Amino acid sequence: MQWGKQATASTSDLRDSFDDVSLHFGVYFNTRILAAVRLIMADRPADLPSGRYFPKAFDGSGRVAEISKAMVDPVARQCGLFTALLLECKARAYANGIADLFISVVDTDRIRRFLNVEGFQEIGTPFHFEDQTISVQDQAILLWNRFNTVESIETISTRQDHILSKAQSTLEPRVDS
Repeated sequence: MQWGKQATASTSDLRDSFDDVSLHFGVYFNTRILAAVRLIMADRPADLPSGRYFPKAFDGSGRVAEISKAMVDPVARQCGLFTALLLECKARAYANGIADLFISVVDTDRIRRFLNVEGFQEIGTPFHFEDQTISVQDQAILLWNRFNTVESIETISTRQDHILSKAQSTLEPRVDS
């Protein structure tokens, strides 16, 4: 992996202290995992993996959450699986009374545009992320989404079901080959 601090022999090499307090989500095709993500909920931004990169002027109140360690198998890219997982994280966070949701990503125009469409906006300035297991060489950016009443959990769920249904038919020939 390009962002691992050292050679990774197994997924356990990527574990950190947040894994024990996270909700983990995955998309499987038969028994093969095609995409995964974790959601970390906390009482304040400083308790999140990207907490040290939050601008001091952030005015959120209440519990917060961060989407972290997202991955999509190359065979399953461009099928909407990351979007489906992002929506799952949004729904779970909002169902738990969390209005402020964050994600740190490698800073590219493409990911910024995608996450802007999904309601996320840049917060703070670009940075280089490093923790116990990860050291990203590329510049990262923190993005933020505040839950609004226009996008209900039911709307999120309906959209997610549509994406996953379409992804299944797209993935069948790719994954079986």
